[in-house]
Amino acid sequence: MHKTDCRLLKEADPVESAVISLLLEKGFIAPTEVSRITLERLSRLMERTQNRFADLPDEVPEKMRRKVRTVLGLHPEDESMIDTSKRKMEIEDITQEMRRYLQEFHAQHPEVVGLILHGGRMNPEELASLESDMDVILILEPVPSNHQEERTGNVLPSQLQSYIDTHRTDSGIEVMQNGFLHSNELLQELDADPDPDVSILRWVLNPEAVQYIGNSVDGMDEQKVQEHILQSLSSQKTLRLRNEIVGRAKRVIAGQLGISV
Repeated sequence: MHKTDCRLLKEADPVESAVISLLLEKGFIAPTEVSRITLERLSRLMERTQNRFADLPDEVPEKMRRKVRTVLGLHPEDESMIDTSKRKMEIEDITQEMRRYLQEFHAQHPEVVGLILHGGRMNPEELASLESDMDVILILEPVPSNHQEERTGNVLPSQLQSYIDTHRTDSGIEVMQNGFLHSNELLQELDADPDPDVSILRWVLNPEAVQYIGNSVDGMDEQKVQEHILQSLSSQKTLRLRNEIVGRAKRVIAGQLGISV
């Protein structure tokens, strides 16, 4: 039995408690670190890794361990705290790097007009590892209002996926696309009641780790689009979406670990 600071465990539900115990058992975290983990961080981890708890190896790869610790907000052992000013500079640097990536992407595929940057590399509270990819949502040129597109699976056109698969950023960062929208769909998506099964918002629930770069959308310049995204992500409907996604993740994990909920 691990001796831990039990404040988090007292607040945790059965699924959260089981996940914490598993993280301790597999060596992702030390007993003395439990008190540094928040339920918010734990929820993010469950969202991202809900299908992986049943088959964790006995010997956890170091890369996997670092990723889990990053999501939980546990800094590398040689880092006592995050240097906020340094992180802001790093995020500004990667944003500029992604602007160049977008320019080159657009030059070869003019239908790509913007990117929504998100994930760990954009999060000022996380120290992204060298292996971390750059999460993006592609914004494509508008389509006519009478255009009917099959959105099942949100499948990106093959030529655009091929570009992403074969082109990294200037510093060698791999780009990972998590969906796409046409620019005349973006505001509609932000203003609608989000569906947890198909909404693009399910990928960008943290307003602290999101940045839009690209062309104007519906008469709004880049900054106005960014403000609109942040306003949507801070709304009650997005909070409900996040609660639903976390709830689903917990049910999946409960099934894998044999927990009754």
